[in-house]
Amino acid sequence: MYFTADSKDQEITAHKSLGEAAKAVLKKINVKLPAGADPVKLAREHAGDRLVMLNTSSAFESIANSDDQAAQELAASYKAAIDKLFN
Repeated sequence: MYFTADSKDQEITAHKSLGEAAKAVLKKINVKLPAGADPVKLAREHAGDRLVMLNTSSAFESIANSDDQAAQELAASYKAAIDKLFN
């Protein structure tokens, strides 16, 4: 499972694959994916500091490194993203 985190609107979204996460990043920043292009490479090149793609362990590492209040908020955001993906 992968997550995208947007620092502009604080939205966290869950995705089933890294490719899906990359396509979501590209869509959010209005970058078209040319035929045959690698969405992950393109997303990393264009996302800048606004959007990040995290695998599950990286996502939970970010929670572990947060202070208590931020950790609770991050955990709630990740849980909501997972619930949205699977419901």
